[in-house]
Amino acid sequence: MPLDFMKSPNLNNFELYKMECKNKSLWKWGVVLFTQTIVFETIVTLVYWGALNDMIEQPSNKLYKSIRAMDHSVPLGMLAIDFAINSILFNPWHLIITIIVMVLYGIVNFTATMVSGNPIYPIMTWKDIGTLYYALGILAATILSFALFSFVSIFRHSKINK
Repeated sequence: MPLDFMKSPNLNNFELYKMECKNKSLWKWGVVLFTQTIVFETIVTLVYWGALNDMIEQPSNKLYKSIRAMDHSVPLGMLAIDFAINSILFNPWHLIITIIVMVLYGIVNFTATMVSGNPIYPIMTWKDIGTLYYALGILAATILSFALFSFVSIFRHSKINK
């Protein structure tokens, strides 16, 4: 049965889909994965364009440059459209998952850099205090990004449910 938004003008897309969703745990995992993905893509985009783009050696191939630019901008754009259209509610407790994933990634980044002798990212060599500042800054930006998305999400739901 397709969703008919005209029948229930008081319900938003999120509520209509949730009513028809047979597997509630699948829906919950979808919400968790979406909230994590949009936060991580925000950080990837900010760090790439803010710090890495000029530091990474790039071939003069225009196609390669275009693909790299799309890799670091289009996913966030698509997720932002999804966030704007769908009324996914951020659960503040999911911030714990976000922090755990970021710390684990930091450990993987550190380990890979130490084992290979080559930094994964030029700004994170793990040889000076600057790397620690970058890592803590990225973690802080991740928490701030999550908080902003949560605020917008909760604010939007409070307006919808009035």
